[in-house]
Amino acid sequence: MVVTKIAVIGSGTMGRGIAYTAALAGFGVTLQDISAEALERAKDFNGSLANSSVEKGYITNEERDLVQQNITYTTGLQEAVESADLVIEAILEIMELKIETFKKIEEFAPEHAILATNTSTMSPTEIGATTKKPDQFIAMHFFNPVHRMKLIEIIRGMDTSDKTYEIVRQVSEKMGKETVEVNEFPGFVTSRMNCIIGNEAMNMLM
Repeated sequence: MVVTKIAVIGSGTMGRGIAYTAALAGFGVTLQDISAEALERAKDFNGSLANSSVEKGYITNEERDLVQQNITYTTGLQEAVESADLVIEAILEIMELKIETFKKIEEFAPEHAILATNTSTMSPTEIGATTKKPDQFIAMHFFNPVHRMKLIEIIRGMDTSDKTYEIVRQVSEKMGKETVEVNEFPGFVTSRMNCIIGNEAMNMLM
């Protein structure tokens, strides 16, 4: 499967950043949020970021126009996911809310759609187990600010298929990111490393 359309659920700091980065990479993106005001802020932010990036020489005028053309903003969940090849959820880090959101997404998303959660801590196995196709469920841990940070942790759930992982890896690389494959474990890679670094800093201070 070739991914051409991506739905991003949640237009906060991470969601709008993922949408911007995906649109710049040439994907058709629909950014969804239950709040029209939040979507308007995301649209303004992405527009300002694109203009600033042109002024600083990071992207061309054509790439700025591509970002604007490739992102659609909507409060409708069905509209966002009904033609998506990949759905990336970027809402609050609350397990119950994520599970409820994916149940709604599955009502409207195509059969082939891959479902991904953007998380640094939540279990993709636990969330995926509540979906109809846990083999098509995975976690993508983006870093803030998304358009600058080069790494994406791709975390397999226990049921995630090799095909799902490979498709997500290819999408991530098309976004210009480096990827690291992670088998699910509390904290994944970077969060665990940060704990070690933090503890060592405290020891040095002592």
